[in-house]
Amino acid sequence: MRLARPLAAFVCAAVCAAVCADAQVLRGRVSDAASGRPLPSVSVSLYTDSLKLLASVRSDSMGEFEVRLPRPGAFYIMPRRIGYFGSMVGPLAVATRDTFEVVVRITPVAMSIGGVTVTASRA
Repeated sequence: MRLARPLAAFVCAAVCAAVCADAQVLRGRVSDAASGRPLPSVSVSLYTDSLKLLASVRSDSMGEFEVRLPRPGAFYIMPRRIGYFGSMVGPLAVATRDTFEVVVRITPVAMSIGGVTVTASRA
């Protein structure tokens, strides 16, 4: 019994290491095309080469994001944020156990919104 726990822990660690060793990672940074500043809270969607949605993540305060890929292959990403024009980026060819890094610059666009009416009443 005393040997069973360490053996189980070793097997679990070996399986986790094997799974992680085959992992592919896509890392990137999203920035404003006009100013070059990093953009936080950009929604970055990951698509297969047949344009099937795989995952969506948000960029952090430095505009950086990371997605673990289910397999090697060709992928596309689509960055989206209000006030910016995002377009599909790719194909990004990611090999087995590869860490692919991409820099994405998105263009600010002026957005017009309709008028806002505020009403209030006293109680």
